Amino acid sequence: MPICTGVCLLGLLLSALGIAAEPAAPQPGSPEYRPSPERPVGWRGDGTGKYPGANPPLHWGRSLKQQGELKCAAVVPKDDGARDAAPPSLGYFAEWLVAGPVKCADPVKAIKEELTPGEASLAPHAGDKLGEATWRVVKVEGSCFDVWKTLGGMTKEHAAYLQACLYTARPLKIWFYVKYGRGAALWLNGAPIHSNVANYPGWAGLTLLIDLQPGWNRFLFKVVPRVGGGTDFPSGCYVTCGFWPAEEPRDYEEKNIAWIAPMPGLSQAMPIIVGDRIFTTAHPYNLISLDKKSGKILWIRPNSPYDAATADERKAKPELFAKMDDLAAKRDAYYRDYTAGKLPDAEGVRDETDLENELDKLMVEVDRKYKRPNQQGEPDWWTIPTPASDGRSVCVWLTRGVSACYDPDGNRRWIGYTRPKDQHHGYFTSPVIADGKFIRYDGRITAFDLADGSVKWSIDDGWKEGHDSPLWFGSLTRCVVGGTEYVLWLGTDMVRARDGQVFHSKPWRVHGDSTPIFDKDIVLQTHGAEHGAEISAYRVKPAADAGVTIERWKAVKWPYEALLGGPNHYQGHWLEASPLVHEGLGYAVSWSGVLAVFDMATMERVYEKKLPVGGSFGTSVTLAGQYIYLMGAGGTAVVIKPGRTYDEVASNSIQFLCQAAFFPEGQRKLYKGRTMGRYGMFLWNPRYCPEGQESTMTSTPIFDGNRMYFRGQENLYCIGEK
Repeated sequence: MPICTGVCLLGLLLSALGIAAEPAAPQPGSPEYRPSPERPVGWRGDGTGKYPGANPPLHWGRSLKQQGELKCAAVVPKDDGARDAAPPSLGYFAEWLVAGPVKCADPVKAIKEELTPGEASLAPHAGDKLGEATWRVVKVEGSCFDVWKTLGGMTKEHAAYLQACLYTARPLKIWFYVKYGRGAALWLNGAPIHSNVANYPGWAGLTLLIDLQPGWNRFLFKVVPRVGGGTDFPSGCYVTCGFWPAEEPRDYEEKNIAWIAPMPGLSQAMPIIVGDRIFTTAHPYNLISLDKKSGKILWIRPNSPYDAATADERKAKPELFAKMDDLAAKRDAYYRDYTAGKLPDAEGVRDETDLENELDKLMVEVDRKYKRPNQQGEPDWWTIPTPASDGRSVCVWLTRGVSACYDPDGNRRWIGYTRPKDQHHGYFTSPVIADGKFIRYDGRITAFDLADGSVKWSIDDGWKEGHDSPLWFGSLTRCVVGGTEYVLWLGTDMVRARDGQVFHSKPWRVHGDSTPIFDKDIVLQTHGAEHGAEISAYRVKPAADAGVTIERWKAVKWPYEALLGGPNHYQGHWLEASPLVHEGLGYAVSWSGVLAVFDMATMERVYEKKLPVGGSFGTSVTLAGQYIYLMGAGGTAVVIKPGRTYDEVASNSIQFLCQAAFFPEGQRKLYKGRTMGRYGMFLWNPRYCPEGQESTMTSTPIFDGNRMYFRGQENLYCIGEK
């Protein structure tokens, strides 16, 4: 008997007997889906990154109208016209003219001195000769031009020339962002605008304020490669460019954007949905609740060390706390105004930042344990962890050391502080709810009772403080094996939520750049390896006494040459984006935006594809309805069909320019050591840039019905019809 017929007959039989059939539980992504103690939500929803009940838009966008005035080409047309040139809607060159490799005896002199006679005035066309090299047009996807790969490799006695052109009908000021592998010289219309030989590719690059003249403007690069850098700094030569008009005011065109909600502080945390509300975090210590339909902020709750102070500490130093209570009253008034829609100006943000800093300093006088942890990196990292909820409680952990629990209406149930272990890179780990406990990792994995915040169990990771701590940046993952709840920890270890019993994987691994995925009986973990990266699969089997065994099964090797696919620099082999498992296939993306699809049955690669997204790629692979969503750092996103071949359905981009933390004179202009809200971007912005495209970096989107939500650093976005 067919299954569907059997199910129908069973339903009729139950109906005839007066017994109501148990309705199927709503799928994640469905508007009816609600978190519960049996199905809590947190990072990537239920941890799988799959929302089969959703049906969000395939197409959306937000574009700067002034950007549409520009046209780009590899070569200035012979008639100087721009009719057939393409608009750089995403703010980068789609094609380049390249010549090389060109011989040079010394790469430093090659940049500082003239390598080719009259090089500044070169105005080549395709087919022209440059010594033994020939100029040719190369089309690229994304903001990075991989010169090394295009020329088939280079040596330290090689250089290359590149050309790209921009057209504007009127004089226009633009910001021009550039990053390169080692050294470069840059001319605009024959005049030098930048030259530098660097021995390190750097994190951010450089942004220049440039005046474009009416008509075509020719950018000419001379670049030299990085050679023999080893596994962390592989050989390579590349140029990454981006540009956008510097004029104010700006005017945007939008499609399928229901609302954009400015946040009171920066964050990379994912939002979570609990009924008709959205919860997310904001720098420095805030949990925020918004109305899902309108994007209106309902309440903001700070969770600083001051808020976590104990009754005994307050009793011991009443005068000190009286002073802090006055400061906190001003802070709370600031957030009440923000909730009422009174967004502060830059001076108001600075005043609030000073206030928060003063509270933190005074808490050190209460107890030295409140001193900010060493090697935590930028304080903006404190709000990276995603909140968690079981539908009744909303819990948050901020990497500064505070854990707290609220009901959905914002009434705080408990709050507590535990100083994190020092760690070179800080902590990024999002917490989970499992077995009635709130569980978080800060060098120790600790379980708190959801009802009162009491510690049920705590396990040290066994590593010394500082650089010796495990370089694991993933989040905790809840999983159920044989009816028992566990938490994946340190990549592939499993901790029983009931009592904290640890079950080590074989072999035990503690290094992993991304959060593992649990799919039926498989743990899928991506992590760095000596000559590239690796995607490892571990089989989980129930064992005696409600335990498990975890054994390594198979792995997909991912060599550097496959991973890089663009910016040939040391970050290329990182796998920060977590994988996705769907219908027998695994999907993973490298930092440089290379998608790898592999067969879960054999762990063999099916295909690889360099995604047409700009910037770095840290957002995890996500399924919504019938499609897979892949989002880059700069607001770009690609929608594809699942399957064994690359089938792109849509390509989208959101532009939102905002102020940054670095300024042209090269001095960091952070507000008292921090950036705040709409008036300062996160540390990943282009260096020396007073403004830039808001980055989404690692805040993976979530889905609910016909809408998609994701957290930019400064705004929360809702994609869908208004």
